[in-house]
Amino acid sequence: MCTSIAYRDGGVFFGRNMDLDYHFDGRISVTPRNFPLIFRDFSTLDEHYGFIGMTARINGGFPLYCEGMNEKGLYMAGLDFVGNAHYPSGTTAGVAPFELIPLILGECASVDEARCVLSGVTLSDTPYSEEVSLTPLHWHIADREKSIVVEPLADGMKIYNNPADVLTNNPPFDFQMNNLCMYMNLTPTEPLGKLAKKPWLTTFGKGLGSFGLPGDFSPPSRFVRAVYMLSSSQTEEGTSHISQVFRILDNVAMVRGSVLTASGKCNFTDYSCCFSPADMACYIKTYGNGRLSAATMTEEMLRGDEIRHFEIPRQEDIFRLA
Repeated sequence: MCTSIAYRDGGVFFGRNMDLDYHFDGRISVTPRNFPLIFRDFSTLDEHYGFIGMTARINGGFPLYCEGMNEKGLYMAGLDFVGNAHYPSGTTAGVAPFELIPLILGECASVDEARCVLSGVTLSDTPYSEEVSLTPLHWHIADREKSIVVEPLADGMKIYNNPADVLTNNPPFDFQMNNLCMYMNLTPTEPLGKLAKKPWLTTFGKGLGSFGLPGDFSPPSRFVRAVYMLSSSQTEEGTSHISQVFRILDNVAMVRGSVLTASGKCNFTDYSCCFSPADMACYIKTYGNGRLSAATMTEEMLRGDEIRHFEIPRQEDIFRLA
């Protein structure tokens, strides 16, 4: 359960909610250009683009990224795709799913380049380790101009243009786009009175143009809600676009206790993050700490040869005026 967006207003910004039924033990990491990416069954990248994003706290040389952005402003996020993700059984001569984000961010400067690399990629069913199982995923890839979605299905890898700039979870992406047609009437303006062409029918409050906007936490509803927020978003002059990204993500975030798994666990938004190509930064807030933290990918970091990690403050941090 997750939501990923590309926000295009006053530049481009990429955002993501990580929805889980446990606290993700992760940190912001910067992988520099000279850190060797040693793939299981793919050519090693000794030199590549540097990138920043959230990684799992796992020992070992290969970084396990959930999402990230490289120095060229290319963004990629992996989202849960249980029941639909298909990695060919027994396939070993390919790219493992956990390797795909480092491969694309390391090799590609744009969505078009990513599409070209993906056309020659076969995904394997290789897990990260015996302790870390194979995760069923699909991916959102975006740059300053456009987005695509990559889905490994039983009948092969599908690459979709994504004019909505949004990705959630199941069902597959083509359903999500078709489902948007059910909500073409939504508008941030006052609704037109078409039920009875008489002057006595007037609105009784603000926001009635968005009547029917789904408010539940299912992936299709979050998809529709995120598309509506993106398409109607207006940032006030002099305010931060980054704050606007987090406002949109808040509208599709899960409050602890609002969604329970089959085993009774709480599904909640463990963290939300925003990537800004303009300053090469990753901004983040967690469920327990709503105050923004940020890490910037500097040229000095990019010239290094070791991954740089930044711990995320998770305890409540309040700026007290008095």
